[in-house]
Parts: sequence; structure tokens; C-alpha cells
Amino acid sequence: MPAEREPEPNAAADQEPAPSRRPRVGAALKTVLRQREIITVAIIIVTAFVFHLLTMSSEPGRWPSVFVQTSNLKSMLAPLAMTAIVAVGMLLVLICGGFDLSVGAVVALAGLVAGLTVKATGGNLFLTFAAGISVGVIVGLINGIVVTKFSVNPLIATLGMMSVARGLALAYVQKYGVVSGFPRNFLDFAWETHIWIKGGAIVLIAIAIAALGDVLLRNSRWLRQLYYIGGNQDAARLSGINVNLVRASTYVVCGALAALVGVFYAARYSEASAEAGVGMELQVIAACVIGGASLAGGQGTALGAVLGCTLMSIISNGLQTWGVKPAWQQVALGVVLIVAVTIDMFIARRRSAR
Repeated sequence: MPAEREPEPNAAADQEPAPSRRPRVGAALKTVLRQREIITVAIIIVTAFVFHLLTMSSEPGRWPSVFVQTSNLKSMLAPLAMTAIVAVGMLLVLICGGFDLSVGAVVALAGLVAGLTVKATGGNLFLTFAAGISVGVIVGLINGIVVTKFSVNPLIATLGMMSVARGLALAYVQKYGVVSGFPRNFLDFAWETHIWIKGGAIVLIAIAIAALGDVLLRNSRWLRQLYYIGGNQDAARLSGINVNLVRASTYVVCGALAALVGVFYAARYSEASAEAGVGMELQVIAACVIGGASLAGGQGTALGAVLGCTLMSIISNGLQTWGVKPAWQQVALGVVLIVAVTIDMFIARRRSAR
């Protein structure tokens, strides 16, 4: 009896189907969309283009539009740089799960102290910056101690300190007037450094601080601890991290950076007033959240914070260039803040649901 022949294997059946590239493309797209910095860059480009069209339509026949003219773009850089410096400090606090509402008031108070110091010392820049920054360090240290040692909610602690700092600045100005008439070298430091724009010193400092912050947040053991604390304070404490010390240090750094901006603010505008930095705290919080930070803590990058500041600056400048009144500009920025926080809370809920 002839042996039965085994059926020949079907080559086509044995061949494994070629992997579909579509899932890989979809996964790559999802990965890209999870990067808040990339999304923020896209929003910046779209927003800038929209304001370009709006300002161009308001002045038919003018090319390029006022919004994209070099003079307008240059005028945005110094205010953007000052906001970005404060945002980097705010980011550290946010990553740890807190926030600081006193930064705007610190800008005003530090500017006053710096202005008085530079006049009293005849233009000694070292003592001027030391005096101004020390104001921020002291305010930040008080905030840090109240929040960590006395377990006061950051909202209450920093809101109270905001009232104290702003009140001190107002009390001085109401009695003695704004501080002005600064020595020439103090004004020149803020105005005569050139890098494509006049007054480029603050821009250079902002770039350096943002770059250093981004590198340290990625590689420094000390700053990496911020993410652990923001993610789970109890777990971070059990792992040996000095949670109170690290959290307090973020308020000190945040206060120091806000004070640095206060010194430049006084020099750039040739006077130190109690109104300096009004509303800055909400602006930088919104910028950080737009750039990927979370009010729940544990997230955020320095690059994202700077990109968020860039978007806020474009919106503010675009509305102004388009002819929108200041009151409605405030309304628009408030809407941006509400939308940013709402999206952040939505993302946080979806993440916790998983």
C-alpha cells in the first residue's frame, strides 16, 4: 500500500502577513500629540498667522502687516523675556504641587528696593542687584516655611504674602512717590546691550536661565526630586527625600527670579512703582499650564513654560496691534487661563481614570 503523501505546505498560508504600517503611524502620531511642547508650537504658529491676517485686514494694502513687522517683533522680546524668567521659577513650584501668587508683588517690591539702593550707592550695580534679589529670597523663604512647616495651603500663604509685599510697595509710593532719576549706568545696563534689539541683556539672561533650567530638570538629581514630590509626596518622603526642604527651596528660587525681573523692570521703565508686575502671577501660571505643567504637580518642562509665555505674549501683542482695548485684552487673557486650566484638569482626570 503506497504511503500517504503528506500535504504540501501552502507557502502562501505559511507566510506571515506583512505587518501593517498603519498602527505604527498611529502610535507615532499619538506619541507626538502627547508632547505638549509640540502642540504648543503648533498653536503658536496658528495664532501668529491669525493675528497676521487680522491686522492685515484692518489695514488693507499694507504689507507686511503691523503684527509681523520687525519693529513689533523686537518690542515683544524684552517683556517676553521677563515673563519667561518668572515662569521658570513658577514652574519649579508647580512641579512640586504648589504655586506662588506673590511673584507679581515681589517684582514691584524688589524694583523699589533696587531703585532706592542704586540711588543711595551712586550706581553700584552689584549692591543694587543683591538688594533687589534678597527681597525675593526673603519672601520666597517665608512662603516656603509657611507652606511646609505650618502646612498652610499655598493659595492662602502666597495670597497673603502678595498682599503684604504689594501693600509695602503701595505704602512707600503713597508717601514718597515712585522712585526714579536713576544713575545712567543702571539704565544703560537694561537698554544699551545689543543683540538684534536694544536692551538685549534681559533676553540673554532669560535664554540662559531657561536653558539651564531645562538641562537641570532633565539631569540634576536635586531637581528630578521635584517630579517625585509632585507625583506623590508620601512616597517621596518614604524614599528618603527631604520633601519640606526641596519644596521650600522652590519658593526661594521662584522669589529670587521674580526679584531679578523686578530690578530689570525698574531699569527698563526708568522708575520703580507699586503697579509693576500686576497680574503677572496669573499670566505665568497660565503659561506654564499651556506648556505642559499641571496644577496637580509632577509635570512640566522649562521649554514648555517658555513656549507658553510666547503664546501668551503673541495673544497680548496681537490684540493690542489689532486695536483691542486693554480691558478686553484682560478678558481674553482670562479666558485663555480658564481654558488652559480646564484642559489641564480634563487631562489629569483621564490619566487618573486609567
